[in-house]
Amino acid sequence: MSSRKPSIGQVVRAFIKAVRMTLRGESVQTPGQRAAARFPRLTDWMNTTLKLLDQIDQAASAFDLTAIPVKVDKREMSLRTLLNGVRYHATQEYPYLLQHEMQYSAMGVNALNLNDRHMIAQTLQAPGLPTPLKPLIEALAAHLAQIPTDPPPAPADHQKH
Repeated sequence: MSSRKPSIGQVVRAFIKAVRMTLRGESVQTPGQRAAARFPRLTDWMNTTLKLLDQIDQAASAFDLTAIPVKVDKREMSLRTLLNGVRYHATQEYPYLLQHEMQYSAMGVNALNLNDRHMIAQTLQAPGLPTPLKPLIEALAAHLAQIPTDPPPAPADHQKH
């Protein structure tokens, strides 16, 4: 690893830019804010995913989700584990992929979503699924099937970051 120090000119330019931004009342966007601005529809979709999961959790308070088995591709897991996986993707994996735009970030988001859709479809076939949860899980399945695609950034826009 190189520990190259910035030149005086780079430091001065960064300082001037910081002063100008401060005078205009601006601040540096966090990676999450930049991703939300670049992918607004996908960000809204992720937030809706979390709201639907919260609704399932609220309705499931009367049930022990760890005791409800779901078989996915010959592997048995609890409904709680499965829902936690979907939540993890929406809170950790998708944002990471969008914040660290790599060549295959969009493909990664879609692949994770496809996996979640498959697991939720298997959940709907689980014999021990409590009846009150079924419409909520169906709503989640329908939502996951509607993943939006934000337009790709303009080439000049991508090089700024």
